Amino acid sequence: MTALISLRYRASRSREVAMDRAQPVALLYFAASCATFLYLTFFDDYPYNAWNWLIAVPVNGFLSTIWPIYWALLHWIS
Repeated sequence: MTALISLRYRASRSREVAMDRAQPVALLYFAASCATFLYLTFFDDYPYNAWNWLIAVPVNGFLSTIWPIYWALLHWIS
């Protein structure tokens, strides 16, 4: 019984350590996503008018969530 408890403790502790290591990576990914959204929205010289921002801003939000693909491929195509 104590061996089973010990194994469960080790497994839960290893998950906690993995989560602690993943947190800075997630923060960096989120920061890059925000920077990409700001770039696409304000600095990409896209001509906004009265109606197309309803489409362009959600598209920018989507592209900023997949920013590695955007910066590796899509940015250089256009």
